[in-house]
Amino acid sequence: MKQIPVNSSQELRQVLAAFDGNALFRGQNAHYVKDGHASVVTSFDRMGCIPSEMPKWLRYAGNVLDVYIGKAGKSRDFTQALLQHYGWRSFYVDCSATAAVAAWFASHKYAENNAIELCEDYEERPVMLIKRMAQYGYEEGEGHLYVFDKAVAQQHAGLIDLAALRIDGARPRTAAQDAWLLGPLSNQIVPPECFAAHIRGVSRLCGRRGHCRHRPAVSVLERRPPSSRAAWPAVEESQGAA
Repeated sequence: MKQIPVNSSQELRQVLAAFDGNALFRGQNAHYVKDGHASVVTSFDRMGCIPSEMPKWLRYAGNVLDVYIGKAGKSRDFTQALLQHYGWRSFYVDCSATAAVAAWFASHKYAENNAIELCEDYEERPVMLIKRMAQYGYEEGEGHLYVFDKAVAQQHAGLIDLAALRIDGARPRTAAQDAWLLGPLSNQIVPPECFAAHIRGVSRLCGRRGHCRHRPAVSVLERRPPSSRAAWPAVEESQGAA
């Protein structure tokens, strides 16, 4: 794996231009190492799973997906991968075919806190819900952008193209983020063979509001600059016109 530090938009632009359409990208705030190799693991390996919840969510998600996308919704692997993209724990690792999307995640850190909300059940009885309120904020630091060789990743780990999910009249998050999932992986890091490069210094080129100060650098592989709105569609966009 090539180690590539970048200090300017011009350097980043030149680095990204060397990768064609056979590359996938993943952004992280921190770089971890295990046995001399980059350590990127699944959410299951980081946090474990909740066995009692898995079958219920898989069945529910499969039924919903079946309405929108047909046979693909009945695929256990596709269902797990899609749920992973929305915060569910699985055997997959998030990545994107667009460098700008991965650069956004390299420069923003996930945080959450609990909130209490008064709601009603099906009989209109009051119910207090504890919700996890999530957000991303700009993170000072270096920022790490991993480049995966798509063909090698397919051979050594497996890939699922979530951006292939298309719903008429809607712009799902998977399409907005040009999302792919690498895996399934169980009790192992992403195989070292999958990594083509490790680009360091991406976060320093990004601003606090989710827009890159040097837009041409990270948008060299896409048509629009990364932004919070571009990466996270509004609810009405995700659901489509009612």
